[in-house]
Order: sequence, then C-alpha cells, then structure tokens
Amino acid sequence: MLRLLPLAPLLLCSLAGCGDPAEGDPFAEPSPAASGEPLPLAWPPLRQDHRGSDVVAAQLLLRQRGYQVPVDGRFDATTERAVRQLQRAWALPPDGVLGASTWPRLIFEVGAASPAAPAAAITAAQLLLTEHGHPVAPTGQLDEATALAVSELQARHCLWPTGQLGVYGWSALLSHRRYCPQDKLGTLAMDEVARLARQAGVSCGEPLAIAVAIAAAESTLRTEAVHGNGPTAGCPHGSLDVGLWQLNDCYHAEVSRPCALDATCNARAMYDISDRGTNWSPWSTYKRGAYLAWLPQALEITASVCR
Repeated sequence: MLRLLPLAPLLLCSLAGCGDPAEGDPFAEPSPAASGEPLPLAWPPLRQDHRGSDVVAAQLLLRQRGYQVPVDGRFDATTERAVRQLQRAWALPPDGVLGASTWPRLIFEVGAASPAAPAAAITAAQLLLTEHGHPVAPTGQLDEATALAVSELQARHCLWPTGQLGVYGWSALLSHRRYCPQDKLGTLAMDEVARLARQAGVSCGEPLAIAVAIAAAESTLRTEAVHGNGPTAGCPHGSLDVGLWQLNDCYHAEVSRPCALDATCNARAMYDISDRGTNWSPWSTYKRGAYLAWLPQALEITASVCR
C-alpha cells in the first residue's frame, strides 16, 4: 500500500529543501544564462511502462518521499499511483506522468552545502552520474568523487561547476539538456583553431603550430571538452580542465567558466598563460610529448593559414 509520510507538503519540503509549493523552482540555483535570466528547464516525461535508470532514480526519490514503490527500473502501476499521490499533495494535476511540473517536487538538493541530503537522493544522483560518463560508486554518501563528478557534469553542460546538484543539474542529468549557447559547442576544424590562436596573438611558424597541436592533443579540438582531475597538493579539492586548450580552473582561476567554454576567449587565455606563445610547459601534453603526434598536420595547416 502506498503511503506518504505524515508531514504536510510544505513541512516536508522545508526539511528536504524543495521550497514553497507556490514557487516555480524547489531550491535556488544560479541560472546558467549569461544575462542572468532564468532558462527553461527540461525534464523527461516518465509514464507507465517506461524503463531504465531514470525510472530507478525516480523510484529512489519516491521512496525517500515516503512512497512504498519497488526500485526495479520499471514504471509500473504502483509507481504511477505514487506519482499521482505526490501530485495531489502539491495540488498538481494527478495525471500520473512524472514531467515538468512534478520532477521539481521530487528531487533533493545534493552537495556539500546540503549535508542533510538523504542517502536515496545521493544514490540516485550517483547512478545517473555514472550513466553520464562520470563514474562514482552508488554509496549514498557525499564524497569528493561525487562532488567532482557533479562539477564535471555541470561544466560540460555550461552550468557553474559548484559541485552542488541543484535544479539545473538534475535537469541536465535526467534530460541530457545542455545549457550552452549553440555557437560555442562542437568540434572545430584545425584551421579554425589556428586562426583563433593567430587572432589571439600567437606568432606564425613553430609557435602557432605548437599551439594548435597542443589543442588537438588536449581536447581533440572540442570547445566544450571538460576533464576532471583528482586532488593534488596545489588543488586539494580536485580541478577541471576546460575548453579547447583545457585551461585548469584551479591553477588558472582567473579564467571564468564562460570564458573557458568560449573558443575565442579560451584562445586569448592560452596566449596569456603561454607567455605570448613562448612557454608551453603548463600543458602536460607538451611536457609528455603527446602533442608531437599532431604537429606535422598542424605545421601544414598553420603554414596555409599564415600565407
């Protein structure tokens, strides 16, 4: 039999952090929009007979909300009844579909700033993070690996990499929505990267070829590339390498996240970090020699660009 914990919705959410029913979002989180205007959230509509990890996450969250549902990845009649009861508790249309109006009332904020986040919600986030290519053990505990995985997910989706999974982060996890300006996404051609580096100020000849080869070795010329690093002596909480030249957000904190994800701004930051294209030692692919595999092609391309 399905049951809701004997707490009024407002009290339940004051404890869990999901806000007043009259509010549009369950908890505050900065909008990724450069203008500061809220962006529309995307949520997958789950209904009876759906299966998969999204359903597992929903069932874990429903159980945490007090509904006795199986956690088997099948959106069955029992799960649908639980969704209807949740919807009635929040004065939502009880259609049994877990969609845009219902998801925000089901999720919990997860992160260091929310130490009371329930284990079931953390486990749901960990399972979805792993499916997104940010593998973490489903321990149900907040740890550095989970915070780093959340930061990686956020950066990849053009969200502020706080390590705190809020409403936009859950939306990205569940809908795979990217909150990035479309003109800043994708893989560039090598000649485009050469022109960006040249416009930033890198000299023609070997410096320009090295800059392009490093970008290819670091990010495979993907403007939205993000890679996580574990804790180091200089960055005890881990760090992220972001964008074309994989600028490290710990050692180069002066480079903002929007800048790192913007190809032109990333190139300008690369020029400054490399001491105007003369010192490539900050890049591990240069020190290890990985850039050399790309150098012959880069030399050919940059020679054409500099004609």
